[in-house]
Amino acid sequence: MRPAPLIPPHQLHLRVYEPLVAFPSERRRAWTQYVAAHPPSNEELSAQFYEESVRANAIANGSRLPTERTPHAYIARHEGQIMISPVQLRFRSIRAAEERPDLFSPTGLAHGAAAALLASLRDEREEFWDAADGQIHARTAAWSAPISWLLMFRPENRCNPGPQQLLLRASLKEVAQRLEAVQEELEAMRGGIAPATSEMAKMTNWLRAFHPKGLVELDYGGTVSSLLANRLLRRDENDMPFDEGLFDLLAARAALRAGNLKGAIAAFRRVYERINRANLLARAS
Repeated sequence: MRPAPLIPPHQLHLRVYEPLVAFPSERRRAWTQYVAAHPPSNEELSAQFYEESVRANAIANGSRLPTERTPHAYIARHEGQIMISPVQLRFRSIRAAEERPDLFSPTGLAHGAAAALLASLRDEREEFWDAADGQIHARTAAWSAPISWLLMFRPENRCNPGPQQLLLRASLKEVAQRLEAVQEELEAMRGGIAPATSEMAKMTNWLRAFHPKGLVELDYGGTVSSLLANRLLRRDENDMPFDEGLFDLLAARAALRAGNLKGAIAAFRRVYERINRANLLARAS
């Protein structure tokens, strides 16, 4: 039996999958061939790029950008269709490096070299056919799912592949409707703990760029073991992990609709406190 792949122990991923028809004809053919070639599983793919990033950062004064150039994708199946979420790892790194070049400079004295690296990366943008439109298909978070992510899903959206994995999946249409519905409800929450409505709008605008028959996935990745050990996730009667935050957010919204602002804030605070406790894991590691 092969050992389980080593995936990032601190990362959660929010991915948008699109059907093949969402891609231009050349990309559609390429993704069809990719799927037919029996590519790595989603978990193996995460492990592959995590190992690459660890190696890159272990080299003194080496490049801190991933070297991935071959198109890869996460694959899902939904309503009988193959769904594609391009990895875009190098492209996403370029975008991040442009916004914070200081984070990609190997040493504090190498800003000139970092600037030259970024200039060369901008020149090769056109080569990244899986990100030619600049639309990134995934976001990452550390240790805990932001509340804006949790609001996209319901408990019944859980589709656990195994006892050490936690996946939530919902259609893009459902997710967009939910985000729009909660914006007004969130405005009723006070006390400085509710996420700003602008964050909801930002996520809604991001999702609008994708095919209407897309699929949204929240993958808890390698955080599941740590969160379970710290009682920040629970197990159900089938020994599968679940996030109580989904239930608490539904309770908070129900309380708001009933005019029970105190009850809504109490339910919301439970979610916030678990997120805060999860973030403390970053300081302990």
